[in-house]
Amino acid sequence: MYFFLSIIKSVYYKLKFGKKLQIKFNNRYRKNLDIRIKNGKILIKDRFRADNNCSISSTENGNVVIGKSCFVNRNFICISKKYIEIGNNCIFGPNVCIYDHNHNFSKDGYFSGFKKGDVVIGDHVWVGANVVILPNTHIGANSIIGAGTVVKGNIPNNSIVKNNRELVVKDLY
Repeated sequence: MYFFLSIIKSVYYKLKFGKKLQIKFNNRYRKNLDIRIKNGKILIKDRFRADNNCSISSTENGNVVIGKSCFVNRNFICISKKYIEIGNNCIFGPNVCIYDHNHNFSKDGYFSGFKKGDVVIGDHVWVGANVVILPNTHIGANSIIGAGTVVKGNIPNNSIVKNNRELVVKDLY
């Protein structure tokens, strides 16, 4: 059933966005895959799978490239204003957010546009639940990003990244 709905959704998005979207018809989507393109491009390669309520957006000439055989779990968000690339065979847990931009504020606190930086995720990367990936991040191939981690910067190939949070329990009185 999802196979036929995925084909229909792929055709719909292809008709809606034309050359701005390159998508294969052997992908699988569950409910509510939201693709938005405004002055950008999205390329989704073979055998991409998306669970419920996933969103992929490209604005302000941003580009998103998703490699072969990737899986994104429910509530995945990917928003590009510059460049986001996801390698082949990557797995993303639920509630993962990937942004290649951040708000820029002037000294007096007023919003003054966006700071932008590439996000590149290598092949065979596993990203746990509730991870946020920020601009100017390069995650090397064969790496694991632990649940709840905020990632920024260069992560070498074959790495495990996690936040060391300590649970502190104190008496109330």
